[in-house]
Amino acid sequence: MPLSYEIGNASNTMGHLNNPSSQNIDLQLAKNTHFGPEDRYNVQCRVEAFNAFNHHVLGAPNTNVTSGQFGQITGYSNNARRYQFVAKFAF
Repeated sequence: MPLSYEIGNASNTMGHLNNPSSQNIDLQLAKNTHFGPEDRYNVQCRVEAFNAFNHHVLGAPNTNVTSGQFGQITGYSNNARRYQFVAKFAF
């Protein structure tokens, strides 16, 4: 039986033994509006999207050989899509 966190005598160059890949794309849209004497004041409105395309990143497989779920991926390792709205006034 291999030690914890080891994959027995398998080669470390076997690509299919790695965890699933990660795809997280964050986006931001911003608009600055200058006004007042000599454009002294600025209002910035911003929308930010974290994990904008809501890609699911699977968690690591179960590595406990005595478990009935050995080798199965039973969860996610990232957050769901989130939006953030921001308004900022600078003077």
